[in-house]
Amino acid sequence: PLSSCVSQRMWCPPPATTALRMAALYECLRTQFPPFCRWKLPEADEIVFRVTRHSDRQGHYAPDEGQGHEIVISERWCNTFETMMLLLAHEMIHLHQRIAKSAGTGEHNQEFRRIARRICKTYLWDYKQFITT
Repeated sequence: PLSSCVSQRMWCPPPATTALRMAALYECLRTQFPPFCRWKLPEADEIVFRVTRHSDRQGHYAPDEGQGHEIVISERWCNTFETMMLLLAHEMIHLHQRIAKSAGTGEHNQEFRRIARRICKTYLWDYKQFITT
């Protein structure tokens, strides 16, 4: 258990990426951390979260067939809590743009890059890493 790792100062393996953990972290970002908490994003139970083993991409956002939303993260790329947070934050920008109808034709348009820069500056994240996740 985690408590034994902490009390004995042992190394604990990173938590596995699961849809439930993705949804919990999404809700945390959505409700508590700007700019996400100002965007009026849908609650986690309105989004399909999936974990894949894709090696060609770290994650992606896609509207599903019924006009819902799906956020997918590859467990091959996501092996730390920080990586999971970066990937979710990245996909949440895509979600925000879809809802605001500002996604445009390019995947990472000027607005996406502007928002990403602001988020990276706020949370001291590496912009180059964030933009390529």
